[in-house]
Amino acid sequence: MKRTVVLFLLCGCLLTAEARWTDALPQITKDDLALIEATARVKMTDKPIGTTLTWSNSKTGYSGTVTLLENFEHKRRKCRTNRHVITQQAMSPKTYVISICQNSDGTWQVLPQSQRK
Repeated sequence: MKRTVVLFLLCGCLLTAEARWTDALPQITKDDLALIEATARVKMTDKPIGTTLTWSNSKTGYSGTVTLLENFEHKRRKCRTNRHVITQQAMSPKTYVISICQNSDGTWQVLPQSQRK
């Protein structure tokens, strides 16, 4: 069940194999995902490039940072590339770079690396 939840990270749709969240973070919870999503989507809005925001879940021991690397447009959608560093007390930090785009209905979708250019 938890592995399925991870697949909906950041956008409510399936992540591409490039991120491999399910392999690296098998214990991540819905609450962790909500914190990551809120940080990457809502809290990062209108922030300058280079902004780093943190999140933490004391219940699971997971925490992390989200750094805004780039804002861009793709097919008339506002997009951004974020670097996520996710840590858990018993493991070394994992880093992921993920681009997300906002759809016209306000939802967010992961942009596969193959579609970037």
